[in-house]
Amino acid sequence: MATDDGSDIVSRLERVIDNPTARRELLWLRAKEKQDEASARSLEKVEPGLATRMRALVEAFDIENGQPRTPREQRERFGRLFDDLFAGRIRP
Repeated sequence: MATDDGSDIVSRLERVIDNPTARRELLWLRAKEKQDEASARSLEKVEPGLATRMRALVEAFDIENGQPRTPREQRERFGRLFDDLFAGRIRP
């Protein structure tokens, strides 16, 4: 639950800062959203298994929420995944 003093967002940022895997997961999602395959591949080289883990997350999301049909729906999908991952509501 968010608080007025911003401590919730601070704790989330600290979790990402302290966890290189969490950082790479968020960066991978962002790269995929922007269709930046070079950045995604670079992250995948640093962390073998990242692509498999994140693709499974995206596939599970699509099963639950439906496959995006338009570019806008695709952007919204990555936005929701990013928000949920950042908030700690889901884990790959």
